[in-house]
Amino acid sequence: MSTSNNQPKDLYAINTVQDLSQESAAAVQGGSLEAFEHINYGGKSIAIDMSLPYLIAFNDTISSVANYTNSYWGLYTNADFTGSCLVIAPWQEKSWVGTKYNDQISSIARG
Repeated sequence: MSTSNNQPKDLYAINTVQDLSQESAAAVQGGSLEAFEHINYGGKSIAIDMSLPYLIAFNDTISSVANYTNSYWGLYTNADFTGSCLVIAPWQEKSWVGTKYNDQISSIARG
């Protein structure tokens, strides 16, 4: 929360932001699903803010994720949102996606 003239300013107090949904407001605040190539949020990372039917640069490399949105996300082992699915809840962090999904994720759906 920012302050101006020692007065706290809430994001929803700004006129142009008042009509945004909570999900959109989270995106305005930088909300995304962060995917990492190593466990414990290590290595290269990518910020994802929409569904991706095929992960070009990050295909089969994700080992940990952090969800900084109010949305559920599905992490799929195959392209086009098929195969096994790991569901990530709003604001959930997973320092390791587990043996079944480690380096196996090929598509991600925002739900």
